[in-house]
Amino acid sequence: MSIRWSRIPGFLLLAVLLLTLITPARAADPGGLCSKIHPLINGGYSTVLGFYAEGGIRCPSSRWTLQLGWRWTQLEEATNPFIVLTYDTPLSPEWHLSVTGSQREHLGDYEVNRLPEANLLWEPVSPKSFIIPTIDFSAGWFATVLPLEAQTSRTGTVLTISTQPIHISRITLSAIYQLGDYFYGTGKSSSYWLSALSTNMPLSPSIAIGLSYVHQEGFGVSPLVYDSVNYDNFAWAQFTDMLTPKVTLTFATQFNIAVPGYSGPVREYTFSYNKVSEGWSIGVGWYVPTNQPFLFGTLPQF
Repeated sequence: MSIRWSRIPGFLLLAVLLLTLITPARAADPGGLCSKIHPLINGGYSTVLGFYAEGGIRCPSSRWTLQLGWRWTQLEEATNPFIVLTYDTPLSPEWHLSVTGSQREHLGDYEVNRLPEANLLWEPVSPKSFIIPTIDFSAGWFATVLPLEAQTSRTGTVLTISTQPIHISRITLSAIYQLGDYFYGTGKSSSYWLSALSTNMPLSPSIAIGLSYVHQEGFGVSPLVYDSVNYDNFAWAQFTDMLTPKVTLTFATQFNIAVPGYSGPVREYTFSYNKVSEGWSIGVGWYVPTNQPFLFGTLPQF
């Protein structure tokens, strides 16, 4: 494992700049940024980055959230610093504004700099209808760091339509549909759609079985690549055992459905221990196409 010391000056410069920008807002927040510090630990397997692990701290407040730490990736076989600073504020009961600046942020299967990006989100306050729509408008400047280097501006709109839970006997159903369009400073554009259907059925007061089906397709070309959506078609089967009201064990299997590039019907198996009351989990998995085990886990966000 090696550390890219040459990138530390830029990392520290961004950290100082972001902290300087938020200093006036700390007085308006009784808690203040980093008045509460939580550990940040994540890890797992990505088809692009390979195995990865990261550790650091997370400082949430009423409107600001700062995350910083170090991430190791199998792709580079090196450890690099990362930092993410987000400001989120309600503009009205239905509108939220968030602005994020970051360096080597882990987005999807890539590491990306957001310099920065603004998101304007509309969502109903108390949806009474069966269909629940949300709209996310975004604009920002991006630089993809790993595994390739590219940079450009990007604007986009994402429409998400979800349903209220449907109860049929002991089975609970829910569905979601998402449509996104992105436009880049290079003149290129990309779009995608995604649909998912989930079911959950309790077998006993402590044991439940869940099944989720996801289908997605993408179109166009993204110069940033990280936000490209490829054709995919898969299902998750999940078995959950609630040991106590605060602790669950989960065994899950991801199945491939007629997507080239996978040697068999199963993509991966995972087994996890989840402390629901505290919001953290840890688990082990087996990625079938490469016959590789991996560890994954996360600590609570707040």
